[in-house]
Amino acid sequence: MDEHLAEGAVFIDVGAHVGVYSVLAAKRVGSQGKVFAIEPQSVGIAAIEISAALNGFTHLHAILGAVGKTAGLIPLDLESFGAAVVDQSRARENSTLVQCLALDDLATQNSLAKIHLLKLDAGGNEAEVLLGAKELLRSRQLQAIVMKLYHPDVIHQRFGKTTWDAIAWLHSHEYTTDAVFHGKVLGLQAVEDLSKIFSDGSYCHILIARPA
Repeated sequence: MDEHLAEGAVFIDVGAHVGVYSVLAAKRVGSQGKVFAIEPQSVGIAAIEISAALNGFTHLHAILGAVGKTAGLIPLDLESFGAAVVDQSRARENSTLVQCLALDDLATQNSLAKIHLLKLDAGGNEAEVLLGAKELLRSRQLQAIVMKLYHPDVIHQRFGKTTWDAIAWLHSHEYTTDAVFHGKVLGLQAVEDLSKIFSDGSYCHILIARPA
């Protein structure tokens, strides 16, 4: 935030929870900036809306829903881990349908020429979110990403995918990827690098991506 968010900047918070980062960003970018806090659980959206009202942040926009490759309704499993499920076959009996949006569409609908910082925590479904940001990545409108990097076993169990899917997609659009773990920084160049950062069985780390 110190590096990328100044007065008038745009911040998108995917997986905003109760909006801690969104509120901090709203204060930093000021009334000329824009903050979009996207969260699929209504209790989180309610908290964000209360915080925005108490602080007078009319430029903080809370959006109830999930983020993915395309717009539409998708099932959300709230019981196990609160992340959107990508297909009907993985939905549980107690799943609820939520609206899904794509970041490319969000940018177009709100005339966002630049997104200065994206905070991304989709519960392991980050690759699907980034697939919906194809144009933003291609055009370099997306200037920086701070993403939760889950252990490969977590992503495979939840979505049947790999941690490397999101990283490979970023590389294909000429973004650099650096993992931050235990106070160290490692540039992720190949899938084998993941074994280095998760060798101690850590649940998650942080990924930072920028245009090369």
